[in-house]
Amino acid sequence: MPSDKPNPAAPSTASRFAWLGWLVALALLGMTGAELRATGATLREVAEQRPVRIREIDDQCQAALAAIAAEKRLAADQHNELLALQGRLEFDIKTLKLSLAELEPQTKNAERNYRKISETVAHPGDAKSPPPEYLAERKIRLADLERANQELRAQYQRLEDRLRTSLQAILEQPDPAPLKEWYITRSHTVFAPAAGVFAAEKLYARERSLEALELYEEILRRFPEPANPYLPHCRERVRQILDAQAYTPADLPLQAYFPRPDPTPAPQAID
Repeated sequence: MPSDKPNPAAPSTASRFAWLGWLVALALLGMTGAELRATGATLREVAEQRPVRIREIDDQCQAALAAIAAEKRLAADQHNELLALQGRLEFDIKTLKLSLAELEPQTKNAERNYRKISETVAHPGDAKSPPPEYLAERKIRLADLERANQELRAQYQRLEDRLRTSLQAILEQPDPAPLKEWYITRSHTVFAPAAGVFAAEKLYARERSLEALELYEEILRRFPEPANPYLPHCRERVRQILDAQAYTPADLPLQAYFPRPDPTPAPQAID
């Protein structure tokens, strides 16, 4: 008859599951340890690379800052040069105006005396022949005036060349603001209409049509004489803007403006 007591040599089902659980736990711990070691290696690699990367970024920042500083110094130097040139041009313009004001009466007087002498030579019977001393004095005065006139023309040509060079340098800049500033500060010069027109062209090209329209109309008001070479172009641009037309480039030459002086009564000749 079999016995009802359990066999101690045969493991129970519960003990088998317990051993299996321990094995699974040990396997999981082994896997977790490997992952932790891999993660630690990755972190150490990142930590080793971090100072190198920081130095690279710092070098890039320093190089960019140095380039910006150099461009800033260059822009400041160019600005100072333009200011110095502006001062010299303004001084030359004032000097030229004073010279013109001083020489204009002498020039007109010499022209009147020359006409009188020419009339006397053409009609010797209508007037007494001037004495030789008078003619010699007039000849010397005319020679002096001619020399002064040539010197004044040379000064004017040098001034015109400086203005042209200054304007051409600013025309190469894409921003219309410096060109408009040049036009405002030198509106009394022979290149004022050109500067205003080219500034308006840059504004129109950047779809700032209202600003361009105001500038075109101002040029038409301030320089209405036929001597203004940009009158037809300004009228056409005003029409295009009012018709809401898109900007189209125009091949405009750089031309000077030489208005005729207003006629004034000539003073009496001084004998």
